[in-house]
Amino acid sequence: MLIYVRKDVPSPSNANQPATTSQGSKHGGVMVEVDAGTVSPPPRAQEVVNSLNAAHDMACDAYAKR
Repeated sequence: MLIYVRKDVPSPSNANQPATTSQGSKHGGVMVEVDAGTVSPPPRAQEVVNSLNAAHDMACDAYAKR
């Protein structure tokens, strides 16, 4: 299972380190550190997110016009 999370906000203590995320499994999987800047969701998932965002924006515009 792949879970997308927010990148860490750089603080003074880790400002020079790139944001990373770990992927692995509880069942003996190997933990791999991945540069979070290069990870992106699958295209179909991104299309769903974009569609939901567009519907939300339209609903907000309709509400604002009231």
